[in-house]
Amino acid sequence: MKVILTGTTGFIGSEVLRQALLHPSITTVIVLSRRALSPPISHPKLKVIILADFAIYPPEVLTQLDGAEACIWYLPPSFL
Repeated sequence: MKVILTGTTGFIGSEVLRQALLHPSITTVIVLSRRALSPPISHPKLKVIILADFAIYPPEVLTQLDGAEACIWYLPPSFL
């Protein structure tokens, strides 16, 4: 299963990412982020895509997201 995650640079999102990488049914984790993961994570299931604006998805990004079966979009309360 291919999964898209956002919010992975925060406390909750980083744990969701960790669990997704450990889950045997998840084959690919695509992280959409405004900045690089800190600390950097290297994992064969992981692909990080840096986007300046989550309202704009260039064609090459959409191609990478194609076929995803789940999306976990975390937006902390401070952004609401």
